[in-house]
Amino acid sequence: MLWPGGYRRWLVRSLRESTPFAREAAVALRHRRPADARLALTFLRGWLAGIWRLLRADRDWRAALLGSARPVRPG
Repeated sequence: MLWPGGYRRWLVRSLRESTPFAREAAVALRHRRPADARLALTFLRGWLAGIWRLLRADRDWRAALLGSARPVRPG
């Protein structure tokens, strides 16, 4: 995941991009389509689990994963 922004920008964008899953589940429930709602909620749960995993991750590991690791300057 080569994310050019920082971790915080990634986090905000990822949370914002999770809203379609929640919206889709709400629409499915409103139209009495529980199977579609469960499917949308399953995607939402997986999406949020990934975000949660990065929240709890080691800072250096997270920075390397997101492609935002700072180069080490020779001392």
